[in-house]
Amino acid sequence: MDGEVRSPSFNSLAPSSPSSDVTSNRIATPQTFSRKRKMSPSYAVLSLVNDKLQDLEKEDMFEITGKNVASKLRILTKEQRIMAEKLINDVI
Repeated sequence: MDGEVRSPSFNSLAPSSPSSDVTSNRIATPQTFSRKRKMSPSYAVLSLVNDKLQDLEKEDMFEITGKNVASKLRILTKEQRIMAEKLINDVI
C-alpha cells in the first residue's frame, strides 16, 4: 500500500447515509417566502363559494338526510322535538 497509487474514489463524494442528505438526488433550490396578498371582496366571496361547492361534492345522501331532519327539528317546540327524537331513536 505504501508504493501504491490510488485513483480518486467517487464513493467518498456520496453521502454516508440516505437520511443525512435529503437533497442528494435533486437540485436544491432556495426557498422563497412571499407575502399573502390581500383579496378583493369579490375574490373572497368567490373563494368562499368555491369552498362550499367543493364541500357539497363530498356529501352523500345520508348527510343530506341528516341536515334535512335537523332543520325540521329546529322549528319544533321543545316537547315536539323530544318526542320526534325519541321516535327516531326507537326505530334504530
